[in-house]
Amino acid sequence: MNNYNRSRRRFIKKMCLTTAAATSSLNVFQQAIGSTAADDYKALVCIFLNGGNDSFNMFVPLDGAEYQSYQDSRTNLAIPRDSLLQVQPSNIAAANYGFHPAASAFKTLFDNEDLSILANVGALTTPVNLNNLDTVEKPPHIHSHLDQLNFWHSLDKTSQHLSGWGARALDKINTSIPPSNTVIPNAFTFSDSSLWLSSTERPFRLDSSGSVKLNGILENSQQGDSQAQKRTNAFLKLLEINNNHLFIDEFAKIQAKAQRRSWVMSRALDQADTNLDSINWPNHALAKDLNIIAKTISVRSQLGHKRDIFYIDAGGWDTHSNQLSRHALLLTQLSESMAAFNDAMKSMNIHDKVTTFTGSEFGRTLTSNGDGTDHGWGGHQLIMGGAVDGGKLFGAFPSLEIGGPDDYGRGRIIPTTSIDSYGATLAKWMGVNDDELHQIFPNLVNFNEKDIGFFSS
Repeated sequence: MNNYNRSRRRFIKKMCLTTAAATSSLNVFQQAIGSTAADDYKALVCIFLNGGNDSFNMFVPLDGAEYQSYQDSRTNLAIPRDSLLQVQPSNIAAANYGFHPAASAFKTLFDNEDLSILANVGALTTPVNLNNLDTVEKPPHIHSHLDQLNFWHSLDKTSQHLSGWGARALDKINTSIPPSNTVIPNAFTFSDSSLWLSSTERPFRLDSSGSVKLNGILENSQQGDSQAQKRTNAFLKLLEINNNHLFIDEFAKIQAKAQRRSWVMSRALDQADTNLDSINWPNHALAKDLNIIAKTISVRSQLGHKRDIFYIDAGGWDTHSNQLSRHALLLTQLSESMAAFNDAMKSMNIHDKVTTFTGSEFGRTLTSNGDGTDHGWGGHQLIMGGAVDGGKLFGAFPSLEIGGPDDYGRGRIIPTTSIDSYGATLAKWMGVNDDELHQIFPNLVNFNEKDIGFFSS
C-alpha cells in the first residue's frame, strides 16, 4: 500500500470518528436543554466601531454655552440644534443632550432606560490632563489605527499584545463558572483577527449565516453530492504532497476538530428560538450578525454555556471625508441594529442577562478638515441591556471648546475614563472577582474607578 492510500485511509477514519463524536456531542447538548438555568447565564456583546467613531456628533450637549462651544468647534460639521433628538439623563439635573437625528432608535432606547452613555473613554495607562500631558506615560502612537486597536483589545503598553482582555476575563470566569460542555468555546467572533478574544484557545468563528462552513467536506459528501465528493478528493490529494506522517496526523487532527465544531454548531443553531424570526431585523450587515448572536444565545443550554462573549468588528467609521452623509448612515445602521437586538433579548426573557457595549480605537477631532474629521483621542461609548442603569450619562462629559481644558490641539479631547475601568466594570458584572481584576486589566491600579457604576444589578 503506498503512502497516499495509507494516509487517505487514516484520514477518512479520523473523519468517521469525528462524525460519531459530533453526533454524540449533539445528543449530550439535546439532553442538556433546560439544565442551564436562565438566571445563571450572562453574555457580553462587543460592537467595535472600527476606524474611530465621531461620537461628538453622535451625542451632543444642547444647553446654551455648551452647544455654542460645540457649534463653534465643529463649524461646517455641526448638527443643527433643532434637529438633535433631545434626552435628559436622569442622573444629571437640568441637563439636556441630543442624539444625532439619524439615530432615533438610540433616543427610544435611552428614554426606555435600556441604554446609557459613558462619556469620554480612551486609551490611558495613567490619568492625563493638560498639565501633565508631556510628562506622564501614555499608550504608544495615540493616533495610529493599528496601535490603538491593539491597545484597546489588549491594554498592553509594551506592544507585545499576547492576549486580549476579553479572553483573559473569560479564562477567569470559566474557572469559577465552568461551562458544562466545552466542544464549542464560549468566545465567539465575526472577525478573522480578533485580538480582544485571543488567548491559548481561539474564539469560535461565526458569520452572518451562522457557523462558518468548511466547504461541505464532511457533511455534503455523506449526502452523495458529487461536487462535494470532488472537493473531498482534492482535499485528500493534498495529503499526498507531504510524506511527514507526524505533520499529516497533526493536520488531520486540526481538521477533524474544526469539522466537528462546525457540525455541532450548525446542528445547535438548527434548534434556535423560532420567535426570533418575528423580530423586525433591519437589512444591515450588523443586524444580521446580531441576529446570529441572538440565535446562539437561544441555544445556550444546548451548548452547555453559562457565560458567553461575542465580538463584532463593524468597520467604516474612519470619516476623513464626506462625513455628514457617511456618519449619518452608519449611525442609522448601528442604532437600528442594536434596537432590534434589544427587542430580541426581551422576546427571550433574557434582557437583563445580556449587555451590549461599543468600543472604538479613538474619537475624532472637534475641528473639521473641510469634509470630515481626523484621528482624536477620547470619545463616548454606548452600553445597552436590561442590567444597565439606563437613561443616564456616566463619566465626565468634556468641554468641547477649542483651546479649552480638555483639548490638547485641534479639538483632540483628552480622555477622562480609561478602557481598564470600562472593561473592569463589564468583567465584574460577568463574574470576575475584585482580586482578579488587576490580573486582567494591567493599568487599573493607576485609576481610582474600578467600577464605574453603570449596572443597576
